[in-house]
Amino acid sequence: KGGFAIAAGLAQVIEYIQELCFDEEDVDYLRTKGCFSEEFLRFLKEFQFAGDIWPGPKGRTPRRPIGLSAVPPTSAGGADEKILGVTAGMEYASQADFSDAKACTGSEAANLSPGTYEGVQTTYVIEVTAAEQPDPSHTHGWSTVWYNNSNHHWRECRTEGCPIAGNSEKAGYGAHTAGSWIIDQWATSSQTGSRHRECTICGYVMVQETTPATGGSSSGGSSSGGSSSGNVTTSTQKNPDGSTTTTKKNQATGAVTTTTKWPDGSQTVVETAKDGTVTTTEKATDGSTVETVQNPDGSSKIIVNRADKVTAETRIDHRGKAVAQVKVPAQVTQQAQRGDKAILLPVAQMPVTSGGLISVTVQTSSKQPVKVELPCSSPGPAR
Repeated sequence: KGGFAIAAGLAQVIEYIQELCFDEEDVDYLRTKGCFSEEFLRFLKEFQFAGDIWPGPKGRTPRRPIGLSAVPPTSAGGADEKILGVTAGMEYASQADFSDAKACTGSEAANLSPGTYEGVQTTYVIEVTAAEQPDPSHTHGWSTVWYNNSNHHWRECRTEGCPIAGNSEKAGYGAHTAGSWIIDQWATSSQTGSRHRECTICGYVMVQETTPATGGSSSGGSSSGGSSSGNVTTSTQKNPDGSTTTTKKNQATGAVTTTTKWPDGSQTVVETAKDGTVTTTEKATDGSTVETVQNPDGSSKIIVNRADKVTAETRIDHRGKAVAQVKVPAQVTQQAQRGDKAILLPVAQMPVTSGGLISVTVQTSSKQPVKVELPCSSPGPAR
């Protein structure tokens, strides 16, 4: 049944790894191939091995668990009540089916009851980018302002000679997301009012409508009121769809907070800061929340807390590069595995472009494979 291995030339292998590097001539040659990004080529120029090499004892095959850091693992039968050499990307359990799995939070798991434990890597990184690479000699300079049409928004490259022609391949490309109603003119007893909804990302006006006068009208169904206290002015609008919108303006900070509540218990809160930062918090009837922070420079952050305890945080910089972290609890993972179904990760729909990279870190609670689904827009050929 094996149990041993023969290794020869170990000294030569270590010497090769320690001296492994890429000089200018190597990098220039790879650049001529046209299939490597400048970011990757810069990485090669600065590359220097900084890992750990674990040789096996003579006559035995090492069985070091995947993911252990450079700390000697606990020996079998040890009585120190610890598991050493673990990382935050691992879990351990005493049950074979990992039903009692616990996440590792540092370099060791301490205060354990006597028994046999098994560790496993449970955090995985998924990277997605378009297969077609742009001209490696071109460096994008994405605009700080948004461009849009009636359905989508994007950022233009300001650098001359940009090879990207289609808007769907540009940074930040995505469908408009409607925010709460913004009151342009409050309705009175004798005059109609007006309001509109903007895209929370680019500010495109998606809907405009007139609100009926509040006095003596039987067809409108809306009403309004207002008050002020100190530096805060508050106004309330009863909307035709049954929702109520309350707007608070803080004269001291310049912040405007609009809260819309619907009859089913859901609500949306939009806070616009003086510097242009827009924070939108949506709460569903099941308690799920989605918080979106859109910064003036085009970067954004989206935090999702679902009712089934799945959580996610997505960050997209002004160039369109997206990084997300998702945690999936054991119950959701096991349910998907039993039904051989994919878990739809609650991350923002992110454009897959040749100039941007999507990196999603998924932490599950299972040592068995589980399918996941990423909501990408215009993916095209991906790798």
